[in-house]
Amino acid sequence: MSIEITNVSKKFNKIPVLDEVSLTMESGKISCLLGASGSGKTTLLRIIMGAIPATNGKVEIDGITVPNRELLAQIGFMPQQEALYPELTIWQNMRFFAGIQNLKKDDFTSQALRLLKIVGLEQEKNKLIRNCSGGMVKRASLATTLLHHPRILILDEPTVGIDPILRRQIGII
Repeated sequence: MSIEITNVSKKFNKIPVLDEVSLTMESGKISCLLGASGSGKTTLLRIIMGAIPATNGKVEIDGITVPNRELLAQIGFMPQQEALYPELTIWQNMRFFAGIQNLKKDDFTSQALRLLKIVGLEQEKNKLIRNCSGGMVKRASLATTLLHHPRILILDEPTVGIDPILRRQIGII
């Protein structure tokens, strides 16, 4: 799925954060936004997802203008800040988010177990998020993001809190 960003600008309280950003992200390719802290990377990712509107400009995914609920179901988003519920276990969080994505129970179970194995948390699935280390929470978040087989994967600061060995194992370098 290609993403076309055309002249996107964003202001918060009249303060410009993005100024006429245009770029194309091709299907099947990995794209990376690099920039200083506060340069608008997270804001642009949120606009791409349709979570917040651009002040000006437009975003299209495969020719469909964002925001679009059907497109949203095809996007996996892992935010920079943790979005998992601390009072739930890793498994309960995964099951909750799978429900939002309407993942069938059998598909959930096999996919969740496969992903937990990849991120090295299969033995920790019943641990409460609040009792997990920062790295464990990041790994659980990644596994949860991948549950519904998203066609587009948006990761905001994906390597923060993940050790180099796991980065190599899951292909995030």
